[in-house]
Amino acid sequence: DVYKRQILNHQAEPHRVTDYQIQRVLQINESFDDSDDFYVQLHFDVGKSEAVGAESFLISVASPKRLEKLAAAEESGVYDARGLLVMNDFDKARLRLWLDRFVSRIEAQDWVELVDRISQYFEPI
Repeated sequence: DVYKRQILNHQAEPHRVTDYQIQRVLQINESFDDSDDFYVQLHFDVGKSEAVGAESFLISVASPKRLEKLAAAEESGVYDARGLLVMNDFDKARLRLWLDRFVSRIEAQDWVELVDRISQYFEPI
């Protein structure tokens, strides 16, 4: 019984799915009024290292100034910000580093759970 409990507990413990990584980050839409007033949409692919196939997610990056404008433009004054990251200055290299860290820190049993956890933050496309 003790041995079975140890096996069950070990299987139930989440672990990091380390053989998955960001494969690509692609900028798909951008609006820059100034260096501190921007909105950028990108999609990023997460897949197994050195394998064909990945899951894609939509991400938006906005400056605080643009976020204020987005909320003001809504009739309700509320902007739905799922999948939105806020940066003072758009820096694709810093964003890529953040995404790599984000994915590497996710604890999941398998690919399906990994995708599900990423989907809690970013919209699958």
